[in-house]
Amino acid sequence: MTTTLGFLGLGQMGAAIAERLQSAGHTLQVFDPSPVAVAPFVARGAVAQASATAVADTAEIVFACLSAAVESSPDVGREYSPL
Repeated sequence: MTTTLGFLGLGQMGAAIAERLQSAGHTLQVFDPSPVAVAPFVARGAVAQASATAVADTAEIVFACLSAAVESSPDVGREYSPL
C-alpha cells in the first residue's frame, strides 16, 4: 500500500521533490497558486486541491517547499493560510 502524500509549493525545487515522490509510486495531493505548476502532476495522476487546507485534510503526510516570500508577503501567504 502506498502512502498518500500532500505537497505544497511546486516551484523549481518543490516540483523536483514531488516528481521523485510521485515516481516512487506515492499518491499525491497537490496545491500551488499556479495552475501551470500543478498541471503536470495531475497529468501523471496527482489530485489537485483548491487550498493548502484541503491538502492537509486529504494527505497522511504533507510536505511544503515554499519560498521565504510566503512568510514575508501577505499576498502570497494568503494562498497557503491557515498553515
